[in-house]
Formats: sequence, structure tokens, C-alpha cells
Amino acid sequence: MDTILELRNLKKYFKTKRGIVKAVDDVNFEIKENEIFGLVGESGSGKTTVANLIMGIYLPTSGEIKYKGETIFKLAQKRPKWLKKEIQMVFQNPASSLNPKKTVRQIL
Repeated sequence: MDTILELRNLKKYFKTKRGIVKAVDDVNFEIKENEIFGLVGESGSGKTTVANLIMGIYLPTSGEIKYKGETIFKLAQKRPKWLKKEIQMVFQNPASSLNPKKTVRQIL
């Protein structure tokens, strides 16, 4: 099976008044075609930060994210436009994320 999404040595650190917060520190995984994958963990463990990194909402401090074998993010890069049609996310409150006057097909 082909690898669809691959994260290698992914890190995201945030600067705060109290110092550095290591929200994501050296995360590695891959998702293969037709594979079911679950990212689980306690509250505050970095699950949402990983999702935001994949979506390009945050840029990684270091590490690599590959989609279908192609590196999609490097430091100081924004999410490539072509990727917006390939990977999307529905936030925890879909009512505030989706336009109720449109079908999902129209939104995509």
C-alpha cells in the first residue's frame, strides 16, 4: 500500500511568558492508503496541534510532513494551494465551520 501522509520528527514549540512549551515533540507516523488511523491521547497532549500542523494552520518548528511522497511544508512556507483540495478538516463544532445553506459537495 502507498503511504498517503507521513510525519517525521515533527516538532511545534510555542514561546510563552514562562518559556518554551513543547506542544508537539518528535512525532512520527504514517498513514497508508485505505488504512484507518486514530490519533488518541489525553487532553493537552498535542492531537489538535498535530492536526493544525497537517492543515498548515501552524508551521512546524522542525520536522517534515509529506503528502503522497511530496514534502508539503518546510520552515517559513505556507500551505500549498493545490493541497487545499486534497486535505480538509472539520473542526469540533461543525455548525460554526460549515455553511448550513450549502451542501458538503458545494463546500468542497
